Order: sequence, then C-alpha cells, then structure tokens
Amino acid sequence: MSGKKIAVIGSGVVGLSTAIALGLMNFRVQIFTKESIQSETKNPFFASQYPAASILPHSIHGLDLKKLFLPSKNIFQRLLRAHAPGIVQQKHYEVFTDQTPTPPAYAPWMNGFELHHSTDEKFVPKHPDFPVSRAWSMDMYFTNWPTYASLLQKCCFELDISVTVEDLDLQNITDRFSSNDYAAVVMATGCGFEIQNNHELYLLRGDLVIAKTSKQPVNPEGKVFSYNFNPPKHAYSTKDGLAQDVYCYPRSGELVLGGSRIAGRWLRQQWMGDEPSNYSTGDALEDPFWQIFRLNQEVLANSSNVELSEEAIIEMKTGYRYLGPQSKAKLELDSKGSLPILHSYGYGGSGVSLSWGVAIKSAHMILHLLQPKNSFAKAIETHFGHELENLVSSLTKKYESN
Repeated sequence: MSGKKIAVIGSGVVGLSTAIALGLMNFRVQIFTKESIQSETKNPFFASQYPAASILPHSIHGLDLKKLFLPSKNIFQRLLRAHAPGIVQQKHYEVFTDQTPTPPAYAPWMNGFELHHSTDEKFVPKHPDFPVSRAWSMDMYFTNWPTYASLLQKCCFELDISVTVEDLDLQNITDRFSSNDYAAVVMATGCGFEIQNNHELYLLRGDLVIAKTSKQPVNPEGKVFSYNFNPPKHAYSTKDGLAQDVYCYPRSGELVLGGSRIAGRWLRQQWMGDEPSNYSTGDALEDPFWQIFRLNQEVLANSSNVELSEEAIIEMKTGYRYLGPQSKAKLELDSKGSLPILHSYGYGGSGVSLSWGVAIKSAHMILHLLQPKNSFAKAIETHFGHELENLVSSLTKKYESN
C-alpha cells in the first residue's frame, strides 16, 4: 500500500474503528485527537464517552442504513465468536403502551425478531400501571462500552497505530497535513468541525443514570434481557409534548438506565430547543433523571427480580448525540484538492451500531481512490472481517494469559 500515512482525526468509536480497518489494509495510520478516549473527560459533546451501547440503528438520517448496519452487525457477530471482551448477545424488548406502531425497517436485519400483540401470553417487560399495546423482541448485540473501548485501543496498539493528542485547526487541515507525507485525512471529528466553524449543531440530548446492582434482569427462561419502554405521553414527555422512552441495558455489576431523545440546536454556547418536563418533587432527583430512574425502577420491579433504590445510583450524566449537518449524517470523500479528505460524522445515537460498516466503507473509498486498479477492494469486507476476528482472538488469548 501507499508509503504515506492516513491521518484519522478523532478518537471516538468511528475514528478508532476506521483506523483499525485502514491498519488491517496495511496502511500506515496516525490518529489525532483533542481528547483521548482514555481520558476521564466530562465533555458532553464527546459522544463516545456516553454510549449505552446497543447494536441497533436508531436516531440517524441521510444514509443507506442497511448497507452500513449489516456489515457492522456481521463484525460484532465475528467479535463475539472470537470471545472479544465487552461484547454480548441478549434478548431485547421494545415495548409500547398507548400506540401500536408497525415493525421498524430494521426488523428483517435482526436475529430472532418476534412481534408481540397485547393479547399474547409471552413475557415482555411491563409497568404495573400502563398496559402493553404492542411489543417486539429480538436477539441483539451489546457492548460493555468501557471494556470494548479498551479493546479498540489495544487493536490500535497491536497494529502500530500511533495516537497524537493535538488541538487541530479543522478549518485549515491542509496547512497541517502535507500531501508529501499524508495520502488522505479522515475527519471522524463528531461535531468538532461544525463547532470550529461556528455552525449550528443539530443534536439529540441524552441522559443516563448508572446504577449499581448485584442482579441482572432475567426473563422466565432465565436469560438476561434489556428493554426500551414507551410509557404513555402523559407519564413521560418533553415540555413541547414529545413522548419519550426509557431503557435499561445491563452490564457487569451495573444497569445503564436511559433515556431521553430531546431535540435541539447548539449555537454560540447556548442550547436552543426542547427541555425535559418536571416530574420530580421534594428531595427527588432533578429531571429528567428522576423520571428515567423511577419508570425503570417500576418496570424492573414488576418484570424481574431487580429492585433498585436511589442509593444504588453511581452516576448521572448528560451527553449530546450529533445528528450531522442539517440533521443528516455525513460520509463523503472530497478528493478535489491536493489532499483527499473523507468526512465521517453525524451518526447520532448509532455511532457504535454503524461503526464497523462505516469503517469498511471508509477503507473501501480510500483504497479505491489510492489504488483504483486494485481488485482487492471488492473483497474488503470478507478480508477485513477475517483479519479482525483473528486479531481480536489473539489479543483475547494474550491478555487472558497475562
């Protein structure tokens, strides 16, 4: 491959995954990041610090989801087969109470997808006060984010991908990266590029409650489960009246409780948009954390052997899912100048879910650009999946032996 480097700007899940894909294609890769994913940053715009993280294509527009999600899902399947730390597959339920939605577009892409009607006797998580109108379940992949992020970093180290912490001027990339030294730049910068250009950011606010637990919710079959639960609008909505859902994703020793999907814009250091409604009273937690915790607490107590108290809460945090320019994700290669620049950001709440599909597509575009006659590009997904599975398998054995 080219002797020049590929610069990947951004150390979130998309940046790391893309760097690994390029590294496995034998490119020399260097990651540049303002804030390392290893840091304990509380920056609410560094979205990769906040994923829950389910492998499900939610909250994204402007791309062919199927072409990105299915390759990504296949890679997670390979990683699970390689016993990658931080990856599990478990039963997931999506439950509705005052509506009967049609199955989502991604239903055919999910393993074990099953539609549940209100008259079914099969188990679904329920709230004691809100009858279920419709639900569906599926076998879904999850990542225990702290563990999985560590795995990605180890893959980069194993592939000799260097990481440089530098606050770059994203408006003048070609001044920093000479075409004599770099073959291309991947801008996996999240909302960083828009912030430096003082553009409006189209965002979804997300709120999480992390609770300590010695038990995980299990269904009547004894299998650990997760859920998204949609209560009636009067029970949980924003000030503008948009219905919100809550969710519970188990991970080792903890439950990740969400959530909120509050739309708005960020401009000149100010949030302009919808706000959480007020439900808390007295000494209760502030909203939306109180309603997120209380609704999950009631669903869990009614549907499993998990009982939570406020003393179990470890952390509460707010982050922002960047939806891309004009609320559309961007995955485009600009090759007009002397230095090709691949823009890759705006994946909303689906950055983890689409990460490997985006990485494979990015590697394919760069390979085709730099090696247009290379027939290997047609087999890149199969080759990459095989090489990544072998890499992770060897890493897992290496660190287990230590």
